[in-house]
Amino acid sequence: MKIGVIGLGHVGAHVVSAIVQKNLASELYLYDLNEKKLIAEINDLEQASLLEDTNPRFIKANLEDLLYCDIVINTASKRIISGDRLKELEGTKEIIYSLFKNFNKDNFKGIIINISNPCDIISYLIHKITGIESKRIIGTGTLLDSIRFKAVLSKKLNVSPKDIYALVVGEHGESQVNAYSNCNVYGINLEKYLEINNIEFNRNEIKSLVSQAGWDIFSVKGATEYGIGSVTAYLIDCIKNDKRISIPYSHSYIYNGKIIYISTPALLGEEGYIVDSPLVLSEVENQAFMNSCMLISGIIEELNA
Repeated sequence: MKIGVIGLGHVGAHVVSAIVQKNLASELYLYDLNEKKLIAEINDLEQASLLEDTNPRFIKANLEDLLYCDIVINTASKRIISGDRLKELEGTKEIIYSLFKNFNKDNFKGIIINISNPCDIISYLIHKITGIESKRIIGTGTLLDSIRFKAVLSKKLNVSPKDIYALVVGEHGESQVNAYSNCNVYGINLEKYLEINNIEFNRNEIKSLVSQAGWDIFSVKGATEYGIGSVTAYLIDCIKNDKRISIPYSHSYIYNGKIIYISTPALLGEEGYIVDSPLVLSEVENQAFMNSCMLISGIIEELNA
């Protein structure tokens, strides 16, 4: 499989490393405006790959080379200066246009995975710029948030994360929704599990811990790398091996008769987004999800104005 990665900063480099470790690519086409750094990253990655059970080719690519990739991953964005992902849109949208203006449904037949924030808006913007069918453009969305939710619950409940199913839907950002009604522990509905074990916890605290987890990491070390690298490799694996499993990620969604991008559980396979999985939310959760849709829809309307 030929995989292209746009941007070899902290995130892009760790995404490539995760791809190599999981043996997901035969060729890696890497693009970055900083050519010296790109060459240094390629040398470093090539040397590291010699210890893995894989030997992909690393190619210093131009944008035209990416048109022939099976999957292209976008990590390019302006420099992050706050914990509000929506504030990254100004500046990043010009970068995205310059990168994808020559992609279209006729010259690119692969799948695009967007990581750059605001993830849902940028994923939509790539769809709008390129005209590529929406099922072939996805974002990492709330998959990482769902993992963070699972990690927080694991610590609060003193239960292995492998025995917890946790789900976050909506925007990858402040309006995201912790879908408690869909969570379970040992296969038992979370609400029932808490009742049986007489456990109480502060949901506002948990929401803050989950939604701010990325910023808490970034504000100290200057980047989030390992989690998003693993999440992206997981999405690639689902596509490459046509796993068609249900996971939360950012995909096209019809809201008020128009396409937006937002995260819900959906099947993912070799052609990209397949179909939404059944999702039953509580009344409160559903209203919060609708609010998240409305927020994203409003920003998209401004972009289209």
